[in-house]
Amino acid sequence: MGSDLGCHAWPDRKEGAPFADARLMVEAVIYRYRCGIAWRDLPEVFGPWQTVWQWHKRLADDGTWDLVQRRLHEHGACQVFCVSGSELVVRGRG
Repeated sequence: MGSDLGCHAWPDRKEGAPFADARLMVEAVIYRYRCGIAWRDLPEVFGPWQTVWQWHKRLADDGTWDLVQRRLHEHGACQVFCVSGSELVVRGRG
């Protein structure tokens, strides 16, 4: 599974602990939203689902996802890209 995002789409790095592969974390989040799967169902190639979830939450909380979305649109890298820190959970009754 290759990376779909070009180098020009990445924001400048902030101070803090580095992630082993930030690009893979972004790909994992996008994969999860495209497929509509639960965090626990992410393929093992992305690493532990908890790591991906925590990474996603931090980026959503500090506004980084908004920056990534703006940069992707500026470079024409996508038509629609929407990732939020909150989501609606729907469960059936029964």
